[in-house]
Amino acid sequence: DFMVQHEAAACLSVRMHSARTVRAECCNNEGKRSHHVADGLTFLLRSGAEYRDIFPVWDWQKLPGTTCLQTAEPEAAQTVWSRGLATTVGGVGDGRHGACMQHLLNAHLEARKSWFFGPAGMVCLGAGIRGRSPGPVVTALDQSLLQGVVESPAAAELPRGSHVLRGARWLRHGPWGFVFPDPVDVSVELGPKTGAWNLIAPGPGGAVTRDVFLACLHHGDTPRDGSYAYLVTTGADRPALERIAHHPVYQIAANSKACQAVWWPEASLLQAAFFQPGEIAWGDGGLLHADRACCVQLRRDDAGAWVPDVADVQQQGGVIGIGFRDGRPAAVKESAVPVPAGDHAGQTVRATWRS
Repeated sequence: DFMVQHEAAACLSVRMHSARTVRAECCNNEGKRSHHVADGLTFLLRSGAEYRDIFPVWDWQKLPGTTCLQTAEPEAAQTVWSRGLATTVGGVGDGRHGACMQHLLNAHLEARKSWFFGPAGMVCLGAGIRGRSPGPVVTALDQSLLQGVVESPAAAELPRGSHVLRGARWLRHGPWGFVFPDPVDVSVELGPKTGAWNLIAPGPGGAVTRDVFLACLHHGDTPRDGSYAYLVTTGADRPALERIAHHPVYQIAANSKACQAVWWPEASLLQAAFFQPGEIAWGDGGLLHADRACCVQLRRDDAGAWVPDVADVQQQGGVIGIGFRDGRPAAVKESAVPVPAGDHAGQTVRATWRS
């Protein structure tokens, strides 16, 4: 229920939870607001100081990368220990690229969320966002210490304060770029936030103030089928973000409650999160199907052969059947992939084709 992409340019991590794991712990009255730290918490790190001592001023219902119901008061501290209600959580990786997925299900919210770590950044997809309790639902792109200039297509530098960027195609915060495949409204808050350590744990009650960057997507009040899609990249300047926004180096092959998938043409890399048995079309006539919930990654090696990696995201063991066609009708491949149970449940398995 955890994945890290660590390379020279940046370190990105995703923390999830399932029916197998608790959200967090609350011991000795510490962690009183940690209810959502495993709802897809996505840290974006280059220096390691992006979130240093931000915790007393954090809005704990808008944690980076999470999708969350906004309530007037936080949940009771003892519910921090709650487990998730879904079993479909996990990820696949080959040591260079990977993908992870979470069926987020709790008393207040349901969503399918996936993260695809590819050669040009991390694509984040969400679908089937449904409020199970009344109230607005928000997905946070990031909530970190302010790291420099914040700009959008309409403004070379956003001033401090609150903004709503209408129909935005990209947003840049310091070294981080957020690129949207379709125009979307983004809420941005820049500037000082004040809190106290004793709000989250035993500690000083004096006011703490930090300059914070917060960017969010709003899904409305009690959504029934909300969704989102964005790319996180690093080191891109304004011209590069414009180019990526209008000529993306990836294709979203699927973003639904059943499946989420991304195709990276230049890298010949397909990443797919199946929340249920199904089939997706990708690229120029390609097809991929799976007979169970799973996470699949396909890449073409130097010899031109397609290499499949599969992970059992429900950790049931047994066999997962996958089938694949890369656009050539005669080039159909099938594989029955034995996946482990027990101590190695959920780990990536390199599959072999039967034909």
